[in-house]
Order: sequence, then C-alpha cells, then structure tokens
Amino acid sequence: MEAMRQPIREQLEAVRPVSLDELNERAALQRRTDNTYLVPLDSLRELLETRRGDHEILEIEGDRLFEYESTYFDTASLRCFEDHVRDRRPRFKARTRCYVATGDCFFEVKVKREDGETVKRNIEYDPDRRSGIEPSASDLVREVLGECGVSELDESLERSLVTRFQRATVVASERPERTTVDFAVRVEGPRDRAAELESRFAIVETKTSDGEGSWDRAFSSLGVEPVSLSKYRLGVGLLRCEDANYAPGAKGAFATV
Repeated sequence: MEAMRQPIREQLEAVRPVSLDELNERAALQRRTDNTYLVPLDSLRELLETRRGDHEILEIEGDRLFEYESTYFDTASLRCFEDHVRDRRPRFKARTRCYVATGDCFFEVKVKREDGETVKRNIEYDPDRRSGIEPSASDLVREVLGECGVSELDESLERSLVTRFQRATVVASERPERTTVDFAVRVEGPRDRAAELESRFAIVETKTSDGEGSWDRAFSSLGVEPVSLSKYRLGVGLLRCEDANYAPGAKGAFATV
C-alpha cells in the first residue's frame, strides 16, 4: 500500500506550503457545495502534476499528510443514515473529529440544505470525551438544526461508527477553493467489524461555493465523475446493514477485514 502511494507523496512534497491560518482565511467555506470522487491513483497523479503551479498544500510543523479519526453519532433507528439514503433535505450529520498528530478535537454538525449547500459548525471538544455527546454538543446540535429548518430529534444521539484515514488538503492560490485527498480509509462498526478502501484508490472531495471548481472541471476532463460516497453512509451500509448497495459509488473499492 505504501509503495503505491509513494509517487503521490513525492508530488505533494513539490507543492508550495500554506499555513492553517492562511488556508482558513482564504477558503474556510463554512457554507459550500461539496463533490466527492473515487479516484484511481494514476488519475490523481496526473491531476496533481497539472495543479501544482496554482495550488498550495496545508503544512503543519513540516507534515503534509495528517491522520484523522472521526466518531459519528446517530439515533438508535439510524435517522441520519436513513435520511442520507433517501436523499432527504435538509439532513444532518453529527460527529467528533480528532487530529491525531496534534490532539486537537472538535464536535461538528453538518447540514445539507434543500438547495444543496452544506452548512458546518463546530466547537472545541475534549478528545477523551470524543466517543460521547456532552451537553455542549447537544446544544450545538439543537441550535444548528433549528437554524437550518431540520425537524427536532425524537431520539437521543449515540455512537454509531468510527472512521480513520490520512488526509492531504490543497487550496487554490487565487480562489476560495479547497480540495481534500483521503488515503488509507478505514471504517469501524460494532462488534469489531471493519472495512478498508483498496490501496489503488483515493477519495477526493472538492469544496467550492458553487460546486464547479477547477478540480471539478479537471476531473470531468479525465472522465472521472462525482459519486455518491459518504464515509458514514458507506460504513453503516457495509457494517451494520451488510448491504453494499448503500454505497453504490464505492462498490468494489472497499473490502471488509
């Protein structure tokens, strides 16, 4: 797996660095349109070569590839999952996200609005509490859902899935565009069940104001189209519902382990 990704690592090292503060100032994009792509590494290498001149890569203390751990929360009846499968809008996801290298941890609420825009809000969170819902997290969920017109919860939220992956983040030099590239994606469900992304693929997410950024156009020119691929939907579908049809965009790219 590492041998397959080494050329990508070398290309990432050739991109100019940008700090986290600069990235957030230029392309925080709290309200945005996201597109997801399941990209063969060969296509990704080709695209990185063409993007290097007008993009920069997030670098923190010399590192450009960062380990992430996310814990997702859902109701006992899997409301968030079912809303996603049925493409209901507005819908939401709630999770903690921990940055393994730094120990920073946040609780996030993401809402997909009726117009397709994504709204994200977060608060700092105790990493030792990342597997549960603290009062501050409950308050944020209630506040964001109310603001975005999501119907109130009639069940409490509980831990439903854990994801782990390595991520590189690039940002356009002159435009509010951000793109993330995820490698070594692993989803973990109950009873020690897990699935992993095959090493010949990466998951790329573009984050722009209108969903038509330079990376989106470049993928289109390579014949790589957006897919419906949510790590949460995929993980719950594979590990809790045992049905790969819940993640059609990634069918054949993930294997249970």
